[in-house]
Amino acid sequence: MRKNTSWLETCIHINLEDEQTVSLEKQSCGRPSKDFLDSSERVKRRKTEELRTQYSSSELGFAAQMQLRAEGKLDAANIVKDAIFLDPSCASRYRNAYSQSLNSVIPYSTDQALSLFVEAKLTKYQYNLLRNSSKENNCKLYPNYESVTAAKKKCYPKNISISEVKAEFPLQDLLDHTISRIFEVQEDVFNTYSENVQSNSNLTLISKWGCDGSSGMSEYKQKFEDDGNSDASIFLASLVPIQLVSEKDVILWQNPRPSSPRFCRPIYMEYVHETTEIIKRVSGKIQEQKSTLEPSKIQFNGQNISIKHSLVFTMIDGKVVNAISENNCTQKCYLCGCTSKDFNKIDLILKKEVDKSKLEFGISSLHAWIRFLECVLHLSY
Repeated sequence: MRKNTSWLETCIHINLEDEQTVSLEKQSCGRPSKDFLDSSERVKRRKTEELRTQYSSSELGFAAQMQLRAEGKLDAANIVKDAIFLDPSCASRYRNAYSQSLNSVIPYSTDQALSLFVEAKLTKYQYNLLRNSSKENNCKLYPNYESVTAAKKKCYPKNISISEVKAEFPLQDLLDHTISRIFEVQEDVFNTYSENVQSNSNLTLISKWGCDGSSGMSEYKQKFEDDGNSDASIFLASLVPIQLVSEKDVILWQNPRPSSPRFCRPIYMEYVHETTEIIKRVSGKIQEQKSTLEPSKIQFNGQNISIKHSLVFTMIDGKVVNAISENNCTQKCYLCGCTSKDFNKIDLILKKEVDKSKLEFGISSLHAWIRFLECVLHLSY
């Protein structure tokens, strides 16, 4: 202690300031400052008033040009140079060109042009006439006809069998092509829900199908190779996709117009009169293909996705149902076997056994024996 008495007895002075007063002094008063670009027009005019009074527009333009070049904005620097030093009238041309670019014409895609071609029932000559007239007005709106035909070929499935009187589309190839087209057309939508698509690699496409015939059509003078053939009647079996759902019943795609002929995909068509034998033969052939269906495979964002198929036989009328269910009487219910004289006998109908295998065709309308208009007439009398 004696050795250190000299510095131990020395007085040390430490200046302590209040931390709160220091922090208050560091804080700036008033409104926070904004960047020049974020300021209002009035503030910008006030801040640049001194520059505008001291320097001319040429000097300010040259300074702006050099600063833009220093920042690497060469296009903007050249525009300033052209508008101020070379030709002042080019500024109006730049402005007009920019305004026209905002209102530029959006050309048709090949699929949109194909849709227009089909909906308007255009011929090749009519389509090319529209395209050439738009090109003469410096408007490249329509793609060339070759691109439209190429887009049309993409709408066809593989392995199509066509003869003089009939055309047949394999069910497996038709469903595979339907899946690929849905993913191609709705690519933006599936990219939005890519997590749901990839997490549910096993999807299911629900479709409805059926068959029907039409007769009394116009007969043309074009001759067939077989004189027994005629185009007065046609029989058609078709398919319509309804929904694409995941394992958790999440709807990834839904047909916006399930009753539209645009979504109707033909499976089989033939120039033949609709008979019971034709209905059984065509529907039985499609049922055989349905039993051997395999899941469709498709790649989406580098991942293999498997899509199963669920087909329901609902696009049918009473004649088709009676032919398939082997019901020879049109006034007889194909589910319980009741006739028109038994419809009002409720106790008897309750004892009838229902063939549950035919419920997929729907409930027979014969039981809805409601004479609505007759009741209205009785009330009016």
